[in-house]
Amino acid sequence: MENTNIKVIINGKGIYKDELEEIYKEKQKHFTTLAINTSEFLKKHLDTKDISFSDINFRVKSFESFWGKIIRKQYYNEPFDGIDDICGLRIIYYYPSDCPRIIKLIKDELEIVEIINKNQELEFNQFGYRSNHFVIKPPNKINQDPLLFGLDNLKAEIQIRTILMHAWAEIEHKLAYKSKDQIPDRLRRKFSQLSALFEIADERFEEIRAERIEFISKLKEHTLSTGCFNKNLDLNLDTFQAFLDYYLPNQEKNIKKSRAFLNEILPMGLSIKKLVENYEQAGYIAQDLKNDLNIKEKWSQIETIRTTLDLTDDVYWNSRKFNILSLGYVPFCEKYRKIIQGKIKQLS
Repeated sequence: MENTNIKVIINGKGIYKDELEEIYKEKQKHFTTLAINTSEFLKKHLDTKDISFSDINFRVKSFESFWGKIIRKQYYNEPFDGIDDICGLRIIYYYPSDCPRIIKLIKDELEIVEIINKNQELEFNQFGYRSNHFVIKPPNKINQDPLLFGLDNLKAEIQIRTILMHAWAEIEHKLAYKSKDQIPDRLRRKFSQLSALFEIADERFEEIRAERIEFISKLKEHTLSTGCFNKNLDLNLDTFQAFLDYYLPNQEKNIKKSRAFLNEILPMGLSIKKLVENYEQAGYIAQDLKNDLNIKEKWSQIETIRTTLDLTDDVYWNSRKFNILSLGYVPFCEKYRKIIQGKIKQLS
C-alpha cells in the first residue's frame, strides 16, 4: 500500500503528497509550455541549418509518474531540482552522421546542465538506447528567442536518436523487456540478431546517403567542366533533380514536387535525353507563355518544366489538356505549340 505520510521538502518546507500534487499541477502548465516551445525552437534551428529530421516528440510527466520517481530514487529533498526529465523531448533524425551537428546545435543554442552519453553504457548486443541525452535550460540572455522567454528557470531532457534507434526502442518498450536479464533465454539470440540487423541498417542507410551525395557532386563537376548536361544518364530522382538544378538554378526547388512529377512522367517513357532536348527547344518560350497569362508569381522548377513538356511533348500534353481548369492556359499553349512545331520543321 502506498505510504501517503511521506513528506517531501519543497522550498525548505515539508509537505505531503496531496499538497505536492497541487504545486505540481501549477508547475505542469509551465513545463508543458517549455515542451511545446522548445520543440518549435529546435525545429526552427534544424531547418535553418538544413538538418533533416523525422520528428520531435515531447511529453510532460503526469503527477503519478513524478511521484513514483520520487519514491524510487528517494528524491525527497527538493525533487523539482533533482528530477531532470519532468519535461522530455526526443529529436528523431535520419542519418548517424548528422548526430554531431545536432549536438553542436543544442550546445550552441541552449544552456547545458548535464550530458549523458548512453552509448558508453551499452553492451555489445544493445542498440535501441544508443542515444545522447542532454539536460538543458533555455539560456538567460539579452537576445533571448521569444519562444523561450521566461522559461530559463526550468529544465528539460533532450534525447537524440536515429529513426531506427527509435523504432528499436519503441518495439522493446512494447515488449516490456527493460534489460537482457528479463528476456527469456529462448529469445535472447533472436534479440541479439535483430539488434545487429538494425545497427547494420543504420550504417547502410548512411552509406547510401554518402554514395548519393558523391554521385550528385561528381555529376555537377562534370556538367560544369563540360558546359553541358549529360543526356545519356538514366532518368531517376537524382539525375532529374540535377537536370532541374542545372537548367533552372534560380527557381524554387522542392524535392517532394520533383519526386511527384517524376512519378507522373516515368510511365510515359520520357528520358533525360528527351527532357534536355525539350527544354532546349522550348524553355525560353515557357516564360513568354507565363507573361501572356499575366502570371506575376515566380514559377518553381516543376512549373517551368511542366509547361515545357506541355509545349513539346504530344503524349504528355494530350494526357493533361482536358483536365486543365485554367481557361486561358490551353489556347495559349496551343498557340505556342504551333510556333515551336513550325520552327522544328524549318530546321529539319
